[in-house]
Amino acid sequence: MTSSLPRKSARHAFTLIELLVVIGIIVLLATIALPALSRVWSQAKRTQMAADLSVISQALEAYRHDFGDYPRIRNDASTAQPTGAALLCWSLIAPGPATNAGSGTGADGADGPGFRVRGTTGAVKGPYLSTDRFTVGNIPPPNMASAVSTGTPTVNFDNVVDFICDRYYHPVLYFPANKSANAQPGSPYISEMYDPTAVFNYGDTISPRQPAGNTGLGVAFPPNKFTLKVMRFRLGDNNGDGVLQPNESPVATGPYLLWTPGPDGLYGTEDDVVDNGASIQINTASLPQNIFPTAPMP
Repeated sequence: MTSSLPRKSARHAFTLIELLVVIGIIVLLATIALPALSRVWSQAKRTQMAADLSVISQALEAYRHDFGDYPRIRNDASTAQPTGAALLCWSLIAPGPATNAGSGTGADGADGPGFRVRGTTGAVKGPYLSTDRFTVGNIPPPNMASAVSTGTPTVNFDNVVDFICDRYYHPVLYFPANKSANAQPGSPYISEMYDPTAVFNYGDTISPRQPAGNTGLGVAFPPNKFTLKVMRFRLGDNNGDGVLQPNESPVATGPYLLWTPGPDGLYGTEDDVVDNGASIQINTASLPQNIFPTAPMP
């Protein structure tokens, strides 16, 4: 009697064509999936930024509770005024020393975060924001806003140029609204320089593309004219003339604006995150061609 051993089934290796087909399928799936993953990641970052701005909004409300109003820039050309971003930093964190060791503008009556309203005695106000969550940045001119902060804590504090950074070390821009203005058709909405009848003044804060200096933006400079038009477009002034037309709906009518550049790090693009007490949706349409300067930028 004979017995037969089970025969092993023959194994065949993948052919070159089969390997190429598998690789092609993987590449195709990755090509389809990566943009979707990128959008999800970008939206997650925007959600985080919106949450950060919400915390700053709560801090602004605490400041208003103590002082009866939100931080505002004085229309005073005789002295160097802080930009909106710097005003926000010094109102909510005030990271400076009690007194100046030498020349400078950082003294606020209390060492470290917090400030005294008068002199070096009395109760310390603030800080209204935790420095564990928000970094104070200082980018010296001429790169004040065209680069990001390194996140290195500032040593020589200056209440004219220090600012609160978002989690990616970009300045959080701050535009306080004029109390006497209203966002009605035919009314000024976003003015070039100081205008108490306009809701927001572009000159109140640093330009996201060019340094502002101490007292404004120099709107005659072409890049700043471009940035002004972008801001107006994103906030609902579609023709960019600074006045609300009957067919234009203002995006922001609250007491202030907080503005970060979003995941791409560029102010004025469609992924920017803006807040005026509640997260708002800016105009995300592509910029119209008539918004771009007709003359070459220097």
